[in-house]
Amino acid sequence: MGQSLVELITPDRILPVVEAADKAALLAALARRIASAAALDPTAVEAALAERERLSSTGVGSGIAIPHAQVPGLARPIGLLARLQRAVEFGAEDGLGVDLVVVVLAPEGAMVDQLKALGRVARVLRHRSIADQQIDHRS
Repeated sequence: MGQSLVELITPDRILPVVEAADKAALLAALARRIASAAALDPTAVEAALAERERLSSTGVGSGIAIPHAQVPGLARPIGLLARLQRAVEFGAEDGLGVDLVVVVLAPEGAMVDQLKALGRVARVLRHRSIADQQIDHRS
């Protein structure tokens, strides 16, 4: 069946209030946080997320972004959920700023695992109120 969303995003990786001046600062801060939780090199994680953003924005609309990347050193996918104090411009197609972010990292070369993890996240985020309730419950 695979990894559940609760296993992907553990309570210690739910950030109810994050402040960032812009997209680059946000990605850097979240990269440091998830890298620390997974014992990864934060510079490598930030570079992988930034490279993915250069391909196209991971802002999916409705104030939500799902930055993701494959990185060496992981045994399975890992996620982090953050709600921003103020929305930042993220290049989403609807033009709205992003104030809810889920970072998903997957092991290098694990495209299927990455897609499964992204699918789980997307299913929950279709219902923005559910994601907000999870953050509120943890804060």
